[in-house]
Amino acid sequence: MISRRSPQAEAHRALAEGRYEAAFAVLEGALRRPRARLEQAQLTIHLAAIYALYGSDGLSSGLLCLHEAASLEPSITHSPLYRALYWEFAAYRGDPPGDVRTGALAAAEANQPLASYHAASALLTVSEWAEAGRVLLKL
Repeated sequence: MISRRSPQAEAHRALAEGRYEAAFAVLEGALRRPRARLEQAQLTIHLAAIYALYGSDGLSSGLLCLHEAASLEPSITHSPLYRALYWEFAAYRGDPPGDVRTGALAAAEANQPLASYHAASALLTVSEWAEAGRVLLKL
């Protein structure tokens, strides 16, 4: 759960208002402050989520964020958001659609809204329209 005053929540509000640069600034600013490794990793995957909004244009920066998050705190790779982003970026780089479908659906099973959104995006990227619709209907 994201606290209403957390950098993640502030970045989400900026995104909802269409202020993408402000969202980047909030998370990048938060990452410059000393924090526990898990919190740094969580902020980093939220930064990756913003890069994912740019589709294949955000692929290299988003993947760097995922790798950095995993190196900060290896357990983050088990989070639904990390897994959904992993498969979304896999879809953008052209991984086999069947692999993306399986991975994205597994990430969406946690029913966490942000993870489900990115899992649905992965599914749409590989033309799994019906599966993406089912994921989004659960939100």
